[in-house]
Amino acid sequence: MDEEYKMIFSKMAPLAICNAMGQGISITDTEFSILYQNDKLKAIFGNHEGEKCYTAYAKRDHVCDNCPLALSLKDRGVHTAELAISRGAEHSYFDITASTFIVKTGEIMAGMEIFRDITGQKHMEASLRESEEHFRAIFESSLVGIVFADSEGRFIQTNPAFQKMVGFSEEELSEGFIHITHPDDAKESLKLFQDTVSGKSVFFKTEKRYFRKNGTVMWGNISVTAIRDREGKFRYSIAIIEDISERKRIEDKLQAAAVTDELTGLFNRRGFFTLAEQQVNVADRLKKKMSLLYLDLDNLKVINDELGHKTGDEALWDAAGIIKNSVRKSDIIARIGGDEFAVLLTDLSAADTEATVISHLHRNMDEHNKHSGRSYKLSFSIGASRFDPDNPCSLDGLLTQADILMYREKQSKYKNNTPYETVERRKNKRITAEGAWSAEIQGIGEVMIRDISISGICLQTPQMLTVNKFQYIRKICCGNTKTPAKGIVIWSAPEDLSDPLSQCLAAIKFIGLDNRDRRALEKITGGLSP
Repeated sequence: MDEEYKMIFSKMAPLAICNAMGQGISITDTEFSILYQNDKLKAIFGNHEGEKCYTAYAKRDHVCDNCPLALSLKDRGVHTAELAISRGAEHSYFDITASTFIVKTGEIMAGMEIFRDITGQKHMEASLRESEEHFRAIFESSLVGIVFADSEGRFIQTNPAFQKMVGFSEEELSEGFIHITHPDDAKESLKLFQDTVSGKSVFFKTEKRYFRKNGTVMWGNISVTAIRDREGKFRYSIAIIEDISERKRIEDKLQAAAVTDELTGLFNRRGFFTLAEQQVNVADRLKKKMSLLYLDLDNLKVINDELGHKTGDEALWDAAGIIKNSVRKSDIIARIGGDEFAVLLTDLSAADTEATVISHLHRNMDEHNKHSGRSYKLSFSIGASRFDPDNPCSLDGLLTQADILMYREKQSKYKNNTPYETVERRKNKRITAEGAWSAEIQGIGEVMIRDISISGICLQTPQMLTVNKFQYIRKICCGNTKTPAKGIVIWSAPEDLSDPLSQCLAAIKFIGLDNRDRRALEKITGGLSP
């Protein structure tokens, strides 16, 4: 390095300071030859002192276009630019700030470039752009409405799905949600939103009505989340809106058709199937997971037999209340049989929803038993089945799976504990087949018995039987006892829903038994001896 330059640099930019800086420094003469590189820059590019800067840093044979150093040497100002360098598959980015050294005579002695490594920043920006593009694609193509709102409830942004739901353009929606909310829902809706803005809550979910542009009403299932900055200050809210107008229409239709259970006020079997099948279709279309709970109220027959049917009705009423207090408003609850209930959990967005609901059921049941003052305790046997949109099945299939699991739980529960055993109960409990118990079915032939009670029989059949059809059983063979029977098929389904070639199960409820047939069945099931 020329002695004159060394003297100047020792006064203007001590080398020790240059080397201590966390940024690369390059000093060139007015002809772009590199006079000095600090250690940081050498570690990045190597030692190129004496070479042209555009060759050393940009691999060119001439001054770069819009070179910040060239501009500084020309106008004596400070200029910046970005430099991208590729080393195989790796890319590095630098922010370059150029300036000049001017001596007392006003002459430009040299130029200086400071290289700041912005590779991490560039990668972060690229990731952010990718995330934004991904969100934008979801926002624009989503089948559900997505809305951003400020602290006053004014819509900042609405996606095409929501605009289509209500029939308004984004510009027409700019005034906010309260202007299209049904008056009967406005007060509660505003309070929920204000609590979210103030920080009393971070999330709320509700069902409410919107007015469409054409004057009709749209029911929405709405989930709202507050987004806050690092200091906890409200920035904006995100709302997810699902159009549930069709579900509400069907609910109204069900009520008009008197599809509720008179005793409990829940949907009855017909109502449950009508509404739940529609939800299964929606879940299949939107690729949503759902869960079906099949609940059996334990010992209801014992309560009826020993305490009377009025007390049994009280037990059913209490059980229905416990279920209603354990699930969400969006879930579908029904009493589908004498002591049997079903719950369709329509939203499994939280991974532990099913387990949480079952936990609530048991906890609320325990609380009821502690404080009800009844002379008996209530309990449920519960089976749960899942609707998987990647491997969908019918509502009947879900019920069958859940019923099987419920029965297994009931068997396990009372395997070594039968506190309510009575003569009448012994006659009606299910007996698992022992050895080669079989039955001869008209039109099918000999099939295996899975279990049997005085009330009915479960068979393993080579094909599904027609539900609600009369079925004649030529002969039931259990050990040394043989008897004919007749009944109605109450359900039939494949034993393994994932294997279409599997054997089927069918349940037949006995009807019209004469005394001889009944006494034979009592002998088989361990009831009263003939």
